[in-house]
Amino acid sequence: MNRIALIGSSPALNMVRSALVRSFTPGCLAGPEQAASASVVVAISPGDEHASRLEQALEGGGKVLVFGAPGPACASVLGLRFEDALPVTASEAEAPNAVGPCSGQSVACIQYLPGHTLGEASPYTLRPFLRFDFTNEWNNMGYGRVRADGEIWAISGRSEPAGAVALAEIVVDGDCRGLYAAVADNAKGAALWFNRPVGPLDSLEWAVVERFLCDYRSEELSCLPLLTELPYGVRALATMRLDCDEDIASAQGLFEWYADQGLPLSLAVKTSLDVAPVDMHLLDDVLNAGGSILSHSHNHLENWGRDYDGALADARASRAWFEAHFPRACPVRYAVSPFHTNRPWSLRALADAGFEGVISGIVHNDPDMLVARPGIMPEVKRDIISHSQQCMLHGDSHDDALDGPSVPSQSFDAYAKAGAIFGYLDHPFSPRYDYGWGSEERRLTAHRELVEHISGHEGVLWLSAGDCLAYCVLRSRAVLTMDPDGAIDLGGYSNHTGLQPGVRVRGHDVPIGELA
Repeated sequence: MNRIALIGSSPALNMVRSALVRSFTPGCLAGPEQAASASVVVAISPGDEHASRLEQALEGGGKVLVFGAPGPACASVLGLRFEDALPVTASEAEAPNAVGPCSGQSVACIQYLPGHTLGEASPYTLRPFLRFDFTNEWNNMGYGRVRADGEIWAISGRSEPAGAVALAEIVVDGDCRGLYAAVADNAKGAALWFNRPVGPLDSLEWAVVERFLCDYRSEELSCLPLLTELPYGVRALATMRLDCDEDIASAQGLFEWYADQGLPLSLAVKTSLDVAPVDMHLLDDVLNAGGSILSHSHNHLENWGRDYDGALADARASRAWFEAHFPRACPVRYAVSPFHTNRPWSLRALADAGFEGVISGIVHNDPDMLVARPGIMPEVKRDIISHSQQCMLHGDSHDDALDGPSVPSQSFDAYAKAGAIFGYLDHPFSPRYDYGWGSEERRLTAHRELVEHISGHEGVLWLSAGDCLAYCVLRSRAVLTMDPDGAIDLGGYSNHTGLQPGVRVRGHDVPIGELA
């Protein structure tokens, strides 16, 4: 049966389950009565009592995906030698605060190796365990933090291949400290392993997992239908916004430049600002030019408030402001979380206030909210999606003298390779802070160079932030199931006229509407 059986009792289990659903839809999961016959087994830190189940999948044309520390018998099945001793120290996994462009990086890194189709699915060749582009808050390349503290976000142990093929290694100052990812093949099955209980779910490296389950050895092994993040036929997707924490109208010049290029610019508004007529005029202009107006909360509090009730009150106050002062934008269904902070109760509050989607997730906080693919988050228990957009175009972190593509341009390239939506942001200047730009001219130059780089990519689609999140909401409702003969059934998805995600299996893509 072309389903996933989940094994393990780790706290990471729900996060991994949600990540699989964001890529393969709820239809990929086997129910309790189907688990024994599922052709794909996903195991989190499996003990040796699960070794026979892994072997069963590998001997029956199936696949095994393991995250975290395997027991000795499971390690043997995976072609590994594994010990619990951590291969890096906590200090090697840490990074200093960024005090200039790209200056905060850990000495511990993950190096993907050439020569294997799975390793080459990663959009990063070398990535540090931890990277900061702005103080200790933002990583413009988009990925989360790999720790060395024994928690679910940490490296699990030290491992060497014993039959498996290395896909990625842990390196410190050029010294290899063992495996980060490996694949083991036999005649009837394949196993992929990541040295971390949550795997790479907070990084575009998740594309390695998707390729393994969807395409790897497609002529002979079980494959699952993948719901692509990008709309069918689109090669890359970009969306740009300004978070209006302190001002609105000072964005007029940047808005006019984007409008002259025919590109949508969106504004996320903190609704407790003292909004003047000139600000309202810009909000109108943004909508007239095809942009979106989003909420950036009412009071700009971490997590939207101290608890669920506080977050609910703030979210309702923000929507009420739009209804009273700018009804043209209503209903405002989408938001950007203050400081990109959220707890599961924050998202429950947003959903209960009427929001359907939120932009959230940075390397500084809330690791469970930084995800590779948009969709429903674990433990939220509401119909609201989240999308991570971590690239901040700021003068504080922009290197004008960099030889080659800027960091935001490199980030876009990684998102395009991973088939992911690239969202980036800036802020309007305020009397207090110009976000390190120094001048409007310097800022416009940086935006122009990034847009020119993006526009040089084939098949790029630009969307407003609201249209992007609306597409992600529709995408999250799809349910794909595959019968034993390989036929794919579609449920839950009703939009067949606008942008449609693709469905990929065994190396072939079709628009989701063809499955209706």
